[in-house]
Amino acid sequence: MKFGKGIFISGLSAVLVFSLCFTAFSEVNAEKNDEMYMRYITKEDTELFSLPDKEVEFNADKFFTALNSENDYEVYIAINRLIECYNDNELKTKAYNAIEPFKNDSREKIAKAADFACDILSDEFKSEYIYIMDDSSIFFNTFCDYSDYGGYNKIWRIKDGILKEYTTLSEPMIYISDFYLSPDKKLLAVKACSGKSEFLFVISPSEGKIGCEIVSSAKNKIAFANGYSTDVRTDNENYSSAEKIKWIKNDVLEFEGGFTFNDVGKTVTYKVQYDYSNGNVKIIII
Repeated sequence: MKFGKGIFISGLSAVLVFSLCFTAFSEVNAEKNDEMYMRYITKEDTELFSLPDKEVEFNADKFFTALNSENDYEVYIAINRLIECYNDNELKTKAYNAIEPFKNDSREKIAKAADFACDILSDEFKSEYIYIMDDSSIFFNTFCDYSDYGGYNKIWRIKDGILKEYTTLSEPMIYISDFYLSPDKKLLAVKACSGKSEFLFVISPSEGKIGCEIVSSAKNKIAFANGYSTDVRTDNENYSSAEKIKWIKNDVLEFEGGFTFNDVGKTVTYKVQYDYSNGNVKIIII
């Protein structure tokens, strides 16, 4: 089942907003046979209403209200956002109790979202979407696999019992496709994509560092060695891919990349090994 981009319209009351949104979503879904389909999620979408004029603290009330909406999209978004109640024990318990019934919901995406949210809010951390590092800190992203391309591009971390946003990826990395935990659990590779391109980088929580974007680095190295054009696109798309990703050592990540050149007129495939310890990108002919 696919998820797709929502349309949100601000109004004078939650009831009015829910009503307008439901109409808009119905129009979006007309060609999808009523399937829930979200192509991508924006910050406005995750807020359910228009963005506030300035940054404000997380407001759980509107998401608790949205759980009672007749709009499936708003229910789905509310379940994911209520994970952010984690740091307040009273709200955390309230959120778990409100979301738990949705674990048996007939709507598959909503049921999966509820199961994931409850796993975090209950501190069980058994979900396949949870990545536990060597220092017991926990990484994940919300809205897991909402699209064919992946989940939302915000990464969260729980350390010493406190949930904090670790980073939000910048465009064109609008989806997180997957995470890959190193054998010693000290490093976490993140695969992201735009729907046109794929990107890969490594997080080192103990150092507080995020490594270089590896796919584009490898592409530039291949271009230099072969005399291909190295023009940088204004949209930062690389029109390349990263598959068969795996850690071959604690600090060496390997993948097979498909790299495009000459305005996607030429595609070549190479194996790439990235050594996080020294930043070296090694290109191997397959």
